[in-house]
Amino acid sequence: MERKTFMRSNTWADRANIAIHNGALTNSKRPACFVNGIYPSHLVKANGCYVWDYEGNRYIDFICSLGANLLGHQNIKIKQAIINQLDKGLLYSLGSTAEVEAAEILRVMFYFMGKVRFLKTGSEASIASLRI
Repeated sequence: MERKTFMRSNTWADRANIAIHNGALTNSKRPACFVNGIYPSHLVKANGCYVWDYEGNRYIDFICSLGANLLGHQNIKIKQAIINQLDKGLLYSLGSTAEVEAAEILRVMFYFMGKVRFLKTGSEASIASLRI
């Protein structure tokens, strides 16, 4: 197996440590969480189940965006849905019809649920589950 090099990629970790606290916006994505010289600190692209670093080294994305990306990168159905929504706008001043439709679909799928609550972050979801 060919040994991967990270010389140029490591400069991104250095730059991140200067510009961002702990070198990453999410604590579990900080470069110190991974073995230096074995796994890159930053990625430049992704497709399907693969990600690439700055040097062009390809990896299987076992991290899957910390579990939020279970359907792979650039999934064509998700990509088309995002493009369709971009044409309609993203941040409305009021609730959107799409969130009502999504809640209705979830209530059909999980018939035992009374109502649906969408949260923005994993932290919010964790706090909500503790309150329940």
